[in-house]
Amino acid sequence: MENQSDHNSRRKSAPRLLTVWIVALTVVTAFCLLLPSVATATTTYYPSVGNGGTLVSGSQGIGEGADCTSGSPIVTFRSGTTLPANVGDGDGLTINGSVEGYILTRDSATQVTLQSNCSSTYSDEDFQIDRAYASISAWESARQRDLTAATE
Repeated sequence: MENQSDHNSRRKSAPRLLTVWIVALTVVTAFCLLLPSVATATTTYYPSVGNGGTLVSGSQGIGEGADCTSGSPIVTFRSGTTLPANVGDGDGLTINGSVEGYILTRDSATQVTLQSNCSSTYSDEDFQIDRAYASISAWESARQRDLTAATE
């Protein structure tokens, strides 16, 4: 037969066990509700296509250079540089001879956000902004895949 202290001990631990189960269920539910939004979040980047060669360039030391901090996607251009209105999404950026990536957004006439972070820190460096591809056929050749089946 069960003694009184064992019975009281089980009665006291039952609410604690229930609380643990409720907390665990709450955490699992929250995770499951957040998971679909994390798993389905995608961003599409578009490369620029068009002729025109270099859209804009600037030189260091004369107030026309580019500034970027390593690990940041933000690039600012010195006061001597004003980005033309046709510079924007998908255009390629080269700083000090190194390809830094493609523009995600043109934030202002003196700032862009890249699709990825700068690999180095630059201060008043030479830069050049070009179209990513000169033609649709150049873009297709660079893809090296069946574009009808690709999801790009």
